[in-house]
Amino acid sequence: MGFESSWVEVRSSRRSRRLGLSAVVAGAACAVACARQPTRSPQASVGDAASGGNSDATARSSPAEVGTAQTTHASAGGEAEVVAARSESAVSLTPSGKVVPSAFASDLAKLGLDPRHLPPLRELSPATIKKIMPSFSKSLGVTCEFCHNKNDFRQPTAHKRVAARMWDEFVVKLALNSRAEATAGAQAPVLYCDSCHGGKSEFLNTQNKKAVSAWMSDQFVDNLARTDGAAHDCATCHGAPFRPKFLATWHSER
Repeated sequence: MGFESSWVEVRSSRRSRRLGLSAVVAGAACAVACARQPTRSPQASVGDAASGGNSDATARSSPAEVGTAQTTHASAGGEAEVVAARSESAVSLTPSGKVVPSAFASDLAKLGLDPRHLPPLRELSPATIKKIMPSFSKSLGVTCEFCHNKNDFRQPTAHKRVAARMWDEFVVKLALNSRAEATAGAQAPVLYCDSCHGGKSEFLNTQNKKAVSAWMSDQFVDNLARTDGAAHDCATCHGAPFRPKFLATWHSER
């Protein structure tokens, strides 16, 4: 749980000999609660324990900090004071605080897949999908039941729909910008589920909208590129006209 606080001291006139000191405490806002989920080391194999992969280690968040704000106000004696009010906003709740190369590249390759050119989910065989599933669990720090109905794994669920769309729209169609900077013969970094999620099902604190917008522009726009070579911007994910809650639409799709 993250908190934002600022303390502003208002001093009275010099004539009052410290008698006018007061403190105004401005709000503490709850950040998105992402309970620590157990997650196995990202180096663990995708194909092992197809049961969904409960983890051995606990994901730890190292939130990114966003800027400082300055507040100017005058004292009773006419003096102007500039008080720096630090605003820390835990935008990314993942350990790295940003989109990073996947730790599952070699594991995907062992399944006969090119991790840098993955096919749409519908083109994968059921056997291959089953072997990939543990990487979903580890990337999000969840068990199989997060997406599946434990009584009927084939039953459609909201999380299964979102997972399928994220594979097709993000994993298949997007890549880390650093791929273009890879030298001949070097292994270009791979964008995968863990690149963004980092062991958490919910990895963004969306309370500070301005900070989230800046983080998304830096990490989701500037740090990524489309695999088809087309121009990449907010509309790649949010569409045009802009749909701020497109994930909710994916949840309700049939």
